Amino acid sequence: MLAFDDDIEVATPVLRLSERLDERALLANAGSRSQRHLFAIAQRTLLSEAATDMLRCAFFCDAGFRMLVKRSASNDDLAIVVGMRTNIPRPHFLLLPEKASSAARNRLPAENPDAGAVIDRAVAEVVGGVRNEARKASADFGAAQVAAEPHPADR
Repeated sequence: MLAFDDDIEVATPVLRLSERLDERALLANAGSRSQRHLFAIAQRTLLSEAATDMLRCAFFCDAGFRMLVKRSASNDDLAIVVGMRTNIPRPHFLLLPEKASSAARNRLPAENPDAGAVIDRAVAEVVGGVRNEARKASADFGAAQVAAEPHPADR
């Protein structure tokens, strides 16, 4: 009864922590309650395949995706499900390989072929940005070094 309470402050601890909630109750809650209830369910330590599938179909706000990506660090199945979502915001998707285990990182492109291409493009962008910053810093360093050298007339 507490898990289904409209007051999310009441429902959250039960949805996140109660081991007495069975899968049927979790699924009923996920299918009938608010996005905040879904968010609380997503924070559970263990989720059944059915509950994970239910969350896969849910809409999540930015904070929800942030939490799902964070939780993916300790749950390979969740990492794959989150990585397969077509509506995951790009910044969260790019954090996913960093947070997920190496096993999940290796599975993600196999489960979602588009993921590999997106990750490759993101890495290319980062590498390009680092190269540009290095070039810019090198030019600035060279100019500063020339400016800092004493003028021949001052020697």
